[in-house]
Amino acid sequence: HPAYLHGGYQAAAGEPLELFGAAIKPAADLVPGTQITRQQALRSSVRDHVLQTAHTLYAADARSPVLIDMLQTLHQLHPRHLPTLLLLACAYFSSGQADKSLEYNAKILEIDPKYVEAMSNIGTTLRSMGYAAEAEERWWAAIRLSPGYWDAVENLLGVLCGSGGGSGSAGGGAAKPRYSEALQLCEFVDSRLCTSREPLRYSVAGKQLPRLQSLLYSAGNLRLALGDVAGAQREYEKAADVALGGAMRLQDAVVRIAQAGADTQQPLDYNALPLTMLAPDAAARVLHVLFPATHGVLPGFTALAPAALTQANHVAANLLLALAKLHQDHAAVARPLTVVLPLYYAAHALAPSPSTCNNLGIILSAIPSAPTPTRVPSVQGGTQAAQAPMGAALALQYYTHGLRLDARHPHLYTNLGSLLKDLGYAHEAVHMYRRAIELRPSFDVALANLGNAVKDMGAVQEAVTYYVRAARVSPDFVEA
Repeated sequence: HPAYLHGGYQAAAGEPLELFGAAIKPAADLVPGTQITRQQALRSSVRDHVLQTAHTLYAADARSPVLIDMLQTLHQLHPRHLPTLLLLACAYFSSGQADKSLEYNAKILEIDPKYVEAMSNIGTTLRSMGYAAEAEERWWAAIRLSPGYWDAVENLLGVLCGSGGGSGSAGGGAAKPRYSEALQLCEFVDSRLCTSREPLRYSVAGKQLPRLQSLLYSAGNLRLALGDVAGAQREYEKAADVALGGAMRLQDAVVRIAQAGADTQQPLDYNALPLTMLAPDAAARVLHVLFPATHGVLPGFTALAPAALTQANHVAANLLLALAKLHQDHAAVARPLTVVLPLYYAAHALAPSPSTCNNLGIILSAIPSAPTPTRVPSVQGGTQAAQAPMGAALALQYYTHGLRLDARHPHLYTNLGSLLKDLGYAHEAVHMYRRAIELRPSFDVALANLGNAVKDMGAVQEAVTYYVRAARVSPDFVEA
């Protein structure tokens, strides 16, 4: 059960009991899989240790044949112990016995009608049986009782967005995304968990903030899909503010990054920022400049374990990139590069990626600027001294940095080739285009660019072969 053990029972402290040891009592007197007698297991402390052993076994092998017997024995001895019933329902589900899983989750609700874990797990079980509408009802019931029960929220959101199949009863067809309903779910959870809009605060534990961030990011994506661009911007900014943990708002972070780039402590106006031109290594350090006390960790994520922090950083980076693209592509929320570039730099600092380096290279290469010494790749290997506008010089650094992250990224090779061609390094450009085509022979843009480059060098017949290949791949590619 993907939802079963999140936020569930925590066993008593201590080491799990030994499994499958030599029996010192007749097997009928023992709790299966242990050397504990049934009489001993009547004590709550021993019961909790046996249940901890069951959790350990479940994590190692959820279909272990002894697991259900162990839990059934505990249930017989403690028939109203809800954590035992919850794990027993999990074990039945994992063993393919969905009906028994429903039965034992129902027993939980007979004892405690507000036990949201059981409600959510019934939804997951019904979903696996093809009863989609009934599953959604159960998830909604759990969410209305506990809006911060994230497993139910995420299961329902996944289904409404179309990633979980159809919305009918058993035998229903394939799903169509129900974005309006999904957005209503996001709004419901947001409204119930938010305790203050200004300043923005939520009643969510620190370790759960990444899930709130993901919900708000999803809300932004949903609003964008439904045509509400300004609403998408608001949701993305809220998600970023959650990650910032109340230490500052996103606009403040953008100003601070611009200050770092300008090497000034003087107050800057968000609406009149200077253009921030940072090399990859400087961009990678911007969060350390903003948050030295947490060594560059976003204040909202300081409670996270390393693996959870990495995942949360990736989501934060993606939402910053989505916001930057929103500002670039939609006139209603357009912002200048003085705002867009700091968002890219922060995303690069959170989760360096070839695509972010590629996008930064594209943006920076188009910025008019004064010449500066730089180095460009050489066809003989290594680099050679050159002069280039500051923006182009930084773009070269981002393209080459991106290729260090992924040496098989055809878009990086193509854009690096185009920049080299613009700077007058035709042979080096051809080398990059050829590398892009080696990696992706059907890459129409690289084929056409290579055709242009060799044509300019006088190899017209060779150029025609590349144009033909590009046109075959993309018959509507006008340039080819």
